[in-house]
Amino acid sequence: MGHVVRWQEEGDFDGERLRWNHFVLAGDPANERAEARGNVQGDAFACPDTLAFDPRGVLWIGTDVGSRSLNQGEMARLGNNQLLACDPATGEVRRFLVGPVGAEITGCSFTPDGTTMFVNVQHPGESPGDRSDPESPGKHSNWPDFQPGGRPRSATVAVRRNDGGVIGA
Repeated sequence: MGHVVRWQEEGDFDGERLRWNHFVLAGDPANERAEARGNVQGDAFACPDTLAFDPRGVLWIGTDVGSRSLNQGEMARLGNNQLLACDPATGEVRRFLVGPVGAEITGCSFTPDGTTMFVNVQHPGESPGDRSDPESPGKHSNWPDFQPGGRPRSATVAVRRNDGGVIGA
């Protein structure tokens, strides 16, 4: 299910020793297998892949459950890949957005004032078990355009609040 490791170097950036712990063990608390339950405080997730800090210090976690496992077996209750916000002080995790079918959420970054977030959405519409069918590219998704006969495409999404405030505040 994956995990996020936290470490701190002893000394400066050139420290030769560090302390570390498992900050979050990903998983689904309803999972029958104990090792797949994790210790997430908040919204369950698996396969953390992208990590980014915003200007306020909030940890953002993007997930990448492979298309063969997405919404199957132990991943069935987790839904599509997602971007989550985590408070490093408390460990509380909250889902911020969910990607389209088959997509991976990756490459989160922010403007210096925190009012715009950029998130990459990779390979939307990837079919379970294999890559998209060239004969039927829109079979599982036609995101982001949603045009009849359209094909899914990777994209970078800019997220802003309607009131222009800081993302995640």
